[in-house]
Amino acid sequence: MPVGGSAYFFCTVVASGTPGYQWYFNGVPMVGQTARTLLLPSVTTGHAGDYKVRVTAGRQTSNSAPATLTVVQPLTSPQIVSQPQGQSALVGETVSFSLQAQGSGTVSYRWSKDGAYLSDDLRITGSAGSPLQIANVQSSDAGSYRLRVSNQAGSVDSGSARRQGARTFLSATVRTAARCG
Repeated sequence: MPVGGSAYFFCTVVASGTPGYQWYFNGVPMVGQTARTLLLPSVTTGHAGDYKVRVTAGRQTSNSAPATLTVVQPLTSPQIVSQPQGQSALVGETVSFSLQAQGSGTVSYRWSKDGAYLSDDLRITGSAGSPLQIANVQSSDAGSYRLRVSNQAGSVDSGSARRQGARTFLSATVRTAARCG
């Protein structure tokens, strides 16, 4: 049952005479809950637990088996707490991009470069996490890097919160060594 939902319990009784009811929550009688049905509108996590009813008809008393109510927080979409920063690197260096994200449930990460998803290889690690590392940077690594953070409630892209839609850039500079002799 999600937080804010309504829980409804009822019992069916076959008895001679008019039965009396008393509902229990975690073994404690619930004040004023003496009807055949029990409605819990707008449940919170404090409502989670075992419910049962005791029915009395004449001289006979019977307890229902407990029914367990589980209350769960609704999933929240991921949010990026800190954005990755653009970097410049020389050919052959290693760069690392990272960010912090939060969200409920299982959160997944997926880096892309210039709109194409990356995969780990001999030089790239962390394409499905944070940080993303690129070793032995080459001029072909220059481009726009973006991270998509997702869970069951939604997804968000890094840079999407910036006013100008800024992206994380890597510029690789080719430097050659000159020998004088």
